[in-house]
Amino acid sequence: MYSDKIIEILNKDERAKNLLGAFERAAKNQGLTGEEYNQAKNTIMMMAISGNDEAMNIMAKQVYEELTA
Repeated sequence: MYSDKIIEILNKDERAKNLLGAFERAAKNQGLTGEEYNQAKNTIMMMAISGNDEAMNIMAKQVYEELTA
């Protein structure tokens, strides 16, 4: 769902790395698995993307391209 470019950008963003790390720890502590984990991770990923202008612009471009294809 998320392009390699978006993941690469988020991996360089300290705020995003901290958010995703906190999520992983909380998910493990709460025992999230399967679809529950996937839905929560998707929400956190969208939060991380929306907090990074470069990642958000790439995501918007990808969505636009998919909608106009």
